[in-house]
Amino acid sequence: MVYNEASFEVHAFQANKEQPLTSLFMPMDYFPVKNNEQQTLLDQFALDICACFNIPIRKIHLHKLWEETRPATAHGYGYSLKEFLLDVGRNSFIHDFYHSTDDFRREYERRFEASPPVNRVVRWRWEVGQSITTTQRNDAIRRLNIYKTWLFSQVFRDTNNNPIILLPVGPAEENYRDDTSSESPVAQEAWDQLWLSPILGAPEITVPIGQVPFTSKMTNREEMLPVVASLVAAPRSDLCLIDVVKRILEFSKRPTRVATGRQMFVDDWDVVERTRTP
Repeated sequence: MVYNEASFEVHAFQANKEQPLTSLFMPMDYFPVKNNEQQTLLDQFALDICACFNIPIRKIHLHKLWEETRPATAHGYGYSLKEFLLDVGRNSFIHDFYHSTDDFRREYERRFEASPPVNRVVRWRWEVGQSITTTQRNDAIRRLNIYKTWLFSQVFRDTNNNPIILLPVGPAEENYRDDTSSESPVAQEAWDQLWLSPILGAPEITVPIGQVPFTSKMTNREEMLPVVASLVAAPRSDLCLIDVVKRILEFSKRPTRVATGRQMFVDDWDVVERTRTP
């Protein structure tokens, strides 16, 4: 897939297990989120990280930083980061998604004389993917690599710099599976926060940090929505990141265990265990 090809080694930025964290990066391109309660939880989590490791918060704007430090290799694609990465996600991921199932589709159609029955997202990706040329795909990979090199130069900078990156994950809002009014499938653009760790080849852990209440249309009572955040660390620091997350949760007295069901944080785990389905 595209992520493997775009994830070339950048040995200068390998994580050192003994090297302490130096800062917390908050890309303000993704903050604040729309839900104020969710943003409050994210802000508090950021403060807890900084207090736990005695590090500063560094707020950056990737799109603004790109305009100030755009590499020469990016010329010819427009001035802004959005112009440079336009359709990169679509032309790389969806192209490979479509062609990774070429053999399956051919064999299915040969045996059953029909197209494979798939959900609307897969169907849409196949329809789009077949129109993307190899030239478009390779150009998208080239731009991903330029963006990756630039990200390393701006975020990790040198071997003495060991930041951790905080990212929001989705809106804390209801998402009912029987709601048919949702928008048509789309391809995430490569500037989306979900692309950051795959582009960097860096470890990412999604951490439960809190809950926000809402009134459910299904139960007609107050329920709780989970709020999570993602932490991204330097490449090859996977085990170190696990230890970092554990220390943060213990320092901030947040639960290190979550439940399924109405809410993820519970006080009485004995009740959970007694009522668990075998």
